[in-house]
Amino acid sequence: MPFQSKLNVYRRSLDGSEVINSALKTFSHSPKSINVKFSLEVPSDLVVEGDPLELELVFINLFRNASDAMKEQQEKRIVVTAEKRGGDKVACI
Repeated sequence: MPFQSKLNVYRRSLDGSEVINSALKTFSHSPKSINVKFSLEVPSDLVVEGDPLELELVFINLFRNASDAMKEQQEKRIVVTAEKRGGDKVACI
């Protein structure tokens, strides 16, 4: 039995902006967020499909990875953009 089939996944329509902001709020309590400036360019009407907890964890992990990649830089800035492209939703960190 595959690992994923054992998880309780609650897939539903979500406000993409809310998911990203929630992940950012959680990440902001992490030591990796110190001295990191964020810029969000996410449309307020972006609807995504997925499990809210899983999506939040994905964004937190992306924020951590971006922070780690900049650890030697004086100025740390993470820009998050999201948009609709055809039938897809695309987020860039």
